[in-house]
Amino acid sequence: MTSFMSVIVGIGRYALDFLTEDMLVLFYDDATSDLADYSVLIKKSELYGEIEQADILEIDGISYKITAVGDYASHNLRTLGHVTLKFDGADKAHLPGYLHLEGKTPSEIRVGGKLIIEKR
Repeated sequence: MTSFMSVIVGIGRYALDFLTEDMLVLFYDDATSDLADYSVLIKKSELYGEIEQADILEIDGISYKITAVGDYASHNLRTLGHVTLKFDGADKAHLPGYLHLEGKTPSEIRVGGKLIIEKR
């Protein structure tokens, strides 16, 4: 079951710099310009339920198992479109707004790509 589906509508000037740290920062496309510069911007969408460990996050057709969910990740995604994706497979969230993912850090992100969260 799909619990979240959105589209990448913009990529901030410095957003892809975080890939060297195995991270991506997401925000809805109404983020302030200073936040937008560092973020992958997504279209506002509904999050159904809570994000849970073992759910699957898909970025433009590539699937990642969610290995840890920060305490505020679901709330932040629902209200601000904000979550930090960390591609390190950690089993415990380092920060409250993080989603830790198992899988190789993406080499590219493109406008028009889909972001989907599927329930396990």
